[in-house]
Amino acid sequence: MVPLPRKRKPAGPGNLSFLKNKSGANISCAGTPRSQLGVDWSSQSDGREVPLGFGKMAPLQGRLGKLYAAWQDCQTEELKRAAALVVFTGKLDENEDVGYAKSYALFTWLFGIELQEMCMVFKRDAIVMLASADRAAELKELVAAGDGDVEPPAIPKIEVVAWTTAADIGKLLLSSLDSTQDTDTLGILTKETHRGEVADAVGETVKSKSHTNIGEIIATAMSTKDEKEIGRVKRAALLTAAVFKNYFLTALESIVDEGREITHEAFSADIEQRLLDPASVKLEKFKKELCDVCYIPIIQSGETFDLRPSAVSDSSKLQFKCIVASIGARYNFYCSNACRTYLIDPTQEQSVNYAALLEAYEAALAALRPGQELCAVYQAAVDALMKSKNPALVENLTKNVGFLMGIEFREASFLLNAKNRRKVEAGMVFNLCVGLQNLTDAKNGAYALQVADTVIVQAEMNEMLTDAVKKALKSIRFFLRDEDDDDEEGGNDTEHADAKRSVKKESEAARRSAKMATLEQLEQTAGDRKKRQAAVNSSAGITAEELDLRRKHQEELGRKKLAEGLERLKNGDLDGAGPKEKPLQMLDQYLAYPEASRYPAQVRPRQIFVDLDMECVLVPINGVPVPFHISMIKNCSKSDEGSHSYLRINFNTPPKLAGGAVIIRSADGPQFPVDDKHYIKEITFRSSAAQNISDTVRKIKELRKRFTSRQEEEREQESLVEQAKLQFDKRGKVPSLGDVSLRPPVATGKFNSGILEAHLNGFHYRPVKGSAPIDILYSNIKNAFFQDSQGETIVLVHFTLKNPIMVGKKKTAEVQFYAEVMEAAVKLNDTKRRMYDQDELEEEQRERELRNKMNRVFLKFTREVEDRYSVEFEVPYRQLKFHGAPRNTSVNLIPTVSCIVDLIEWPVFVLTLADVEIAHFERVHFQLKNFDLVFVFKGFEVESANKKDQQFARISSIPMVELEMLKKFLDEQQIKYYEGPANLNWPNTLKTIRADLEGFYDEGGWDFLNMEGSSDGGEEGEGEGGDDNESLDPGDQAFDVESDILEEHSGSESDYSEEDEDSDEAYNELDGPSDEGEAELDSDEEGEDWDALEEAARKDDRRKGVEEVVPERAPPGKKRGRK
Repeated sequence: MVPLPRKRKPAGPGNLSFLKNKSGANISCAGTPRSQLGVDWSSQSDGREVPLGFGKMAPLQGRLGKLYAAWQDCQTEELKRAAALVVFTGKLDENEDVGYAKSYALFTWLFGIELQEMCMVFKRDAIVMLASADRAAELKELVAAGDGDVEPPAIPKIEVVAWTTAADIGKLLLSSLDSTQDTDTLGILTKETHRGEVADAVGETVKSKSHTNIGEIIATAMSTKDEKEIGRVKRAALLTAAVFKNYFLTALESIVDEGREITHEAFSADIEQRLLDPASVKLEKFKKELCDVCYIPIIQSGETFDLRPSAVSDSSKLQFKCIVASIGARYNFYCSNACRTYLIDPTQEQSVNYAALLEAYEAALAALRPGQELCAVYQAAVDALMKSKNPALVENLTKNVGFLMGIEFREASFLLNAKNRRKVEAGMVFNLCVGLQNLTDAKNGAYALQVADTVIVQAEMNEMLTDAVKKALKSIRFFLRDEDDDDEEGGNDTEHADAKRSVKKESEAARRSAKMATLEQLEQTAGDRKKRQAAVNSSAGITAEELDLRRKHQEELGRKKLAEGLERLKNGDLDGAGPKEKPLQMLDQYLAYPEASRYPAQVRPRQIFVDLDMECVLVPINGVPVPFHISMIKNCSKSDEGSHSYLRINFNTPPKLAGGAVIIRSADGPQFPVDDKHYIKEITFRSSAAQNISDTVRKIKELRKRFTSRQEEEREQESLVEQAKLQFDKRGKVPSLGDVSLRPPVATGKFNSGILEAHLNGFHYRPVKGSAPIDILYSNIKNAFFQDSQGETIVLVHFTLKNPIMVGKKKTAEVQFYAEVMEAAVKLNDTKRRMYDQDELEEEQRERELRNKMNRVFLKFTREVEDRYSVEFEVPYRQLKFHGAPRNTSVNLIPTVSCIVDLIEWPVFVLTLADVEIAHFERVHFQLKNFDLVFVFKGFEVESANKKDQQFARISSIPMVELEMLKKFLDEQQIKYYEGPANLNWPNTLKTIRADLEGFYDEGGWDFLNMEGSSDGGEEGEGEGGDDNESLDPGDQAFDVESDILEEHSGSESDYSEEDEDSDEAYNELDGPSDEGEAELDSDEEGEDWDALEEAARKDDRRKGVEEVVPERAPPGKKRGRK
């Protein structure tokens, strides 16, 4: 059985008025409402309307030629030897359902309308049309008109015979059959039954002869579609997709969010109404009378599923577990179909099974190519399931994975099953439908999975007509969460959840206040500096074990930096560039560990460990840690389901062309050896510790980014600055951003806007007017960023380039495209502004809507670019945001995977961590509320010929509460850091180092900055920060110390300590609603003053036998002495 369409009355045999078609032939279709004919209509010059389906859209002789060709080429010998083929229809009641009958389908295909009480006899030497007198006159005119300018195929002559009564038709039929002397076998549609006098008379006549079924011949003749038929199928598919996107998904989300009860039948009826009214789904240009349903929409949920096309929606209520929705639209008789499965709060097992279903679907789609047997498509789906994580799913696969479609919804002769040996041909339209049935889940019970699309087979590449209805796992999963867990603005997406890692629910303001209050209490009551530092670390949640591990890691990094420096000095490679170019390594040449005994000591059973030194990830498999080199990891992602978090690691696998489709891959892709090895595609882990999963994801991404960057640097020549020619993508619509502004600007005002497009090998920016286009090649992009608007006035994409380009008349390596989402300035003297003014509230609402809209537009653009081209956008980690002044003003600095950036203020600040040699924390003193951070870049040993090239960067006035967070972040980035109580004059420092590099490295390199080293008589592991004046030799002094800075800041209450009000929103998302109540150190608080506390500390130090020392030591090669 197949699903039946809504009740529709075909054209009857009544007295039809004559109209002329384009060729002048008399055609009649009056007497039947146009909504029941299902044909296109057009107005003639004389004002009369002619149905395009009768005579124009149906090239009669051409299609008769295809029918005879199918008869001649059929594989059944009995059909080949049949004397004639007889097809007839009966008479239907007023509201009787036509259904899907091949007789009506054949007449619709030949004439463009459904005809009742009609009989056709196809003989070897003639085609006989038996019809009523009125209908016969019309058919004679139609036959005489021919197919217009198209040369008719070689077909027998056509005879039109009129009958007066039902008794006549039997005699006329016998008379036409008497001329067939070869055999008495007739080909008829044996599975069809018709009612009426004409049908009874024809039926009695054919019963007297032997007969065989001709359904196969008709199906073959109608299997390939011409251009006009394809146009109708595309319109039907567009209607199906529009109902899915513009009604069903919106309604489903509303029902789930509100928890509203609705039955499957009621939901199906609502969907059916949208199919019959295309204007309700934003298809105003579609003619309503031509739109129909292929079947009553099928909605299933709960634990009972029927994946057959004959299923119906029952009266049970919709359950929020697994929902399978099938929707099929019909336009001007031609069918389309789509099916999607939606999972609500799915388990990991359900997600894995759905991923396997998609793999089977893609494999079947790739095998659906011209010349392939239909059974090969089914076998491709089976093979994909066998290679999945759960090969047992093969037992749950449906008996077929689709069927041919056209005027009939389901053509049984062209099923995509395991036995059908028919060949796929270009021009066929299939309903590719892959389903897994009778599945069970421990949490959600029984369920089923199914995905279906309308696919046109083409010679070059298949066209999927309903692909606009998304079926990726991330698009069909819904999670029922509390509102507090969601973004207030709704402008962010789960794909960028790695940029919003889970943290504790307490607010950042509360933690800051607690830290500052602890400092204040310590300064009033404590005398031992080590105890004060330990207490601060404890208040920051840092354990002594973590501090000890970090200290040891930093010592190891120091030794590594020293060894690298000595190697560069020995080889004379002091420019920091390393080898110019190396051949790309094969993946099997990477070695993480020579043996298991070399695993890091920190590896624990059943825990994931990211070894940044050896560039590998150790994952537990059956409790055994197994190392994977970072070169094998493609990407990783984190998702939250209930109280657990899931980490999914995708591995690189050998690339394959799917179905002849053009797959764009970057030239720096992984190189696989030529062998028959098996590869792991993905691994998924579950944990209840969301923070650990987030940290692991971040570390893997950072390691992968660094590894990829290093590979690029090894292969590319830095001196190559000439850009290749931009290759435009002409395959269809390209990702684009309209009405975006450019920085640095090329014009002023509205003329500084244009359209940004992504093409095959780069971005193309077309200004509105007056400026030349700007091309940015993917190969020239060093870092790409996407930052949405969360309290800021703009949303942007930013590119840091390897080699500068000309933007207007400026040479720049920083290019940014942005859109404003709110006014940057507000009139403070506007006396009419009131808190509850309706106009103000509406204006705020408009700003929120605009901000969310632009966030979605930019996010969609970055997704499309990442999916189609070799570009990865970094998203700032807002929860790691801190304040600092890289120039003259304090800004919000946000770390990303590989950088520390400020992209809002122009000029932007982008610090690439891979370029950093060491970091130095300056002005680290608890009298001050702020400190500075200096980054020394690689290649410091050689003075740059270009004075604009910076060899160090300073970020000033960072709040002291961010110290431990930054230390931890830099340690995870494999950056060696030092700290001191005062600022250094870095130009002079670097000049002194370059004057005597051998002496610099012989005396320990950067160890002269080490304030955490231990003396022979001191204790080891006394804390991360240590005492500002300990572990140094008496008499050591810093050279060129900017001593006035320390004095200046010690006397000030705060330096850039006032936070911008807009920063509250950035902390809202992860940590809390406000920054109110931040504690400050005030000299007016009760208790002892600072001098008294210092004196107490000195007494305690003398009592313990610790000598007081001065805070700095001069670098090697510099004479010590006082200034």
